[in-house]
Formats: sequence, C-alpha cells, structure tokens
Amino acid sequence: MLKFVDEKDYEEACKLLYDAYARLHKEITPKPFAGVVDLIKYLKSKNLIVILATGKGAKTCEISLKQYQMENLFDKVKTGSIKGGIKPQMMQEVIDEYKLSADEVIYIGDAPTDIDAARQVGVKIASVLYGTRIEEEAVKAKNPDAICYSIEDVKKYLTSLI
Repeated sequence: MLKFVDEKDYEEACKLLYDAYARLHKEITPKPFAGVVDLIKYLKSKNLIVILATGKGAKTCEISLKQYQMENLFDKVKTGSIKGGIKPQMMQEVIDEYKLSADEVIYIGDAPTDIDAARQVGVKIASVLYGTRIEEEAVKAKNPDAICYSIEDVKKYLTSLI
C-alpha cells in the first residue's frame, strides 16, 4: 500500500482498509469452508501440530480468524510480509521451532506458488482445488504430492500419512 499512499496518510489508509475488509468479509465470506474447523479439530485430536501459515498480513488474518471464530484453533499463526512472499521462511521457522524434519511437515496450499514454496524447504505439499481461487492447470503442471478437490480429500490424504 505504501506504493499508493503518501507516508503521512498510511495509518489512516490502513484503518480504512481494515474497516472495509472486516465489513466486506462478513458479506462475502461469512464462514470458513464447510468441514475445515472439524478437520483441524480432528488433526489436533491426533496430537498433530496445526499451524496456519498464510500470505495474508497480520491484521487481515486476525480479522478473518475472528470472523470465523477460529482465533484459538491453531497452535501458531504465521502471517505474510509487506515485502512479499515469505512462505518458505515461515515453513523453515516451523521446522526449526518445533524441531521437526522437513519430511514431517505437510503444507496445504491453493496456489502454484505454494508448491514452489514447499519444494524450496523440502516439505510435502497438498494442493486444494476448491474455493474461490482455482488454478487447476498450473497446479497440476507443478505435480504436487496430492491434489484435493474437497475437505474430505484433504482429510483422506492427511489420514493416510498419520
């Protein structure tokens, strides 16, 4: 946003953006995808660490989690950077912090860039092809470890690895 707003107006512009985001969020995506919360609870019941690593900024992520009543569902939330994509860095931080090996981590993403990020760190990648942002051909071309067309597909894939 710094590219489009004078530095002196930045804070006010952010406030307006976040207010609009929260208002529109309630209208456009009032709930998470059906089954997501149950899947996360299922994974946690298996004593798995469930981390949200998103390209969203901290404030918009906070708004979304609050809207979905998911603020306390994840073991950790890692958010994006104003400077660009940092998902490989986020994944590596998780590996280091939880003293895991890369083959113990699975990233679930919805974009071809998520496949690239996971591969940079050596973690498994399951690509989801449902929702609002579907790039099926681009995802398939990158050959992720799994392609999931539904929450149930995600659960089946993850369960096969437990």
